[in-house]
Amino acid sequence: MFVRKKTNRSGTISVVVVSKAHGKFTEVKKFGVAKSEEEADELFRKAQLWLHAHDGQQELDFDDRKGKEVDETERFLSNIDSVLINGTQLLLNQVYDSIGFDRIPDEILRHLVIARVSQP
Repeated sequence: MFVRKKTNRSGTISVVVVSKAHGKFTEVKKFGVAKSEEEADELFRKAQLWLHAHDGQQELDFDDRKGKEVDETERFLSNIDSVLINGTQLLLNQVYDSIGFDRIPDEILRHLVIARVSQP
C-alpha cells in the first residue's frame, strides 16, 4: 500500500491510500480533497501516519543499528565457527562408523582418527 495524490478535473487534489494487487489499484482509505498544495501536503502526512500505523513496517530503519554491525557480525561468525567444528565431528563420526571402525571398542582410537582427519 502507498499514499497517492491525485489531481481531479476540477483542479482539486485527492489524497488516498491505494493498494495494488493483481495489476489493479484499489482505494483503501480516502483522506480528503484539498484546494491548495499545502492542504494536500497536510493530508498526505496524515495518510502516511495512518499507513505506518495500519500496514506494518514500510521502510527499513538502518540508522537505529549504527555501531552494532560489528558486534552482530562477530557474534554471527563465532556461531558459524562453533557449528563448523561440531558439524565436522558429526560427519566424521558417521564416516568412521560406516567404514567399520566402530567395531573396534576403543574410544581413544575414534578421537585420535577424527582429530587427525579434521585438522587442516
